[in-house]
Formats: sequence, C-alpha cells, structure tokens
Amino acid sequence: MGFRDVTSELPDARWAAAGDVIVYAWSDRAWGSRKANKKAPTMPNHGHIDIRSYASYISDFIPESGRPNWTDYTNIRIYRKVFDPMPTIYIKAFLHCLLDFECT
Repeated sequence: MGFRDVTSELPDARWAAAGDVIVYAWSDRAWGSRKANKKAPTMPNHGHIDIRSYASYISDFIPESGRPNWTDYTNIRIYRKVFDPMPTIYIKAFLHCLLDFECT
C-alpha cells in the first residue's frame, strides 16, 4: 500500500509517531557549513532520512547530540505507513463472537 504524507497533521517533526519516516534536506546555512568543513564545495545536498522510534530516532546521520537539530533542516516531510485495517477488524469481530458465545 505504501506511505502517506502526514506532515500537515503534525505541528512539527518532533511529534512524529514511532515508525514514521522523516525526510529532510539541510538548510542553506547548515549545508554551506558542512561543505566548508569537508572541503567539498560541489557535494550535493541529498538530505537525510530518520525513522522515529519510541525513544529516539533511527537515522542515516546521527549528530553529536543524539537527536536531530531541526533548525539545520528544511523541506521536512513526514510519511506514515499505510496498512490494511481489515485483518484487525476480523480478529476483533471473531473475539466478540467468542465472547458472546461464552457468555450466553
């Protein structure tokens, strides 16, 4: 089924739920600083991907603070996995039938 964009449903990326995928690019200021530090003026700004976990972030880039510094990023988008709710609905209906059968 894929992912759906939930960026507009959240105040900012810190409110992402566990399992949400956060995609972002470096801000011009942060990217200029990183290129200067690496002495690579033509390095492209590919950005980064984080996956929100319950306690922190799983990331392809972990800053020294252990969490993203959101002021360094731009074009932040948050995506949530779309899932099929029908198996859960079927299980709940089956359990409800068992409950009715056992209690009557």
